[in-house]
Amino acid sequence: MKKLKAIIVEDELNKITILDSHLKNYCPHEIVVVGSATSIKGGLELIKLRSPNLIFLDIVLSDGNGFELLAELSLLQMNVKVIFVTAYEHYAIKAFRSNAIDYLLKPIQINELVEAVRKASVDIQKDLYTSGHKLEELLTNLTLTSEGLSFIAISSQKKINIIKIDSIIYLESERSYTTFFMDDGSIVVSTKNLGEYESLLEKRNFFRIHHSFLVNLNHIKSVNKESGTYSEMSNGKNLPISRRKMKDLNTLLGLSN
Repeated sequence: MKKLKAIIVEDELNKITILDSHLKNYCPHEIVVVGSATSIKGGLELIKLRSPNLIFLDIVLSDGNGFELLAELSLLQMNVKVIFVTAYEHYAIKAFRSNAIDYLLKPIQINELVEAVRKASVDIQKDLYTSGHKLEELLTNLTLTSEGLSFIAISSQKKINIIKIDSIIYLESERSYTTFFMDDGSIVVSTKNLGEYESLLEKRNFFRIHHSFLVNLNHIKSVNKESGTYSEMSNGKNLPISRRKMKDLNTLLGLSN
């Protein structure tokens, strides 16, 4: 059996050394490690250069997170297996395995490492790779299943954006599209409708004040009741509040009705 080409993308050099050593000692016939990187940028360059069969991927990297790297991989439409190596058990573990992606919790247990490599090897021999489509599906599932995540995957026409939930000021519905307005002044346009994001974000302190607007309650500066009722957001925008939503909004904000 031909050895799998693997790379390690991990922000701590000592963790790279440990994992590399474990693979050499316990999986010498299945894998050869052909490189390592500590960042999204370095990881992508290495992936394009070495075309690995298998990636051991940390979630926290020096310039972002592993999900951002997955988003880039989905656009490249590369066939590759991914094994997450993470200390964060709350990161949508169920979504990983439902999308042909495995995970290992730190500190790595040798028996779990050997089993994950065995499964990856079997899948690759059967051509059961994780495709770009599967990666995009995974990123969507992460936001659907993980209340603990601090970011969300947004599918636009050309790419998948991974953004911090706390940095979203508000979302605006535009027909079947949704526009995200961010605290740095940028905007991101999604191909999904506002209703889908309402169900994703309602437990993350977001509230739909109007059929066209879903707002981050943390970014409301004031509620203006002159000439209609408006919510003043942290970026200075005044958004209309529908009458039927006013009572619920007051309750959420701890205001008297």
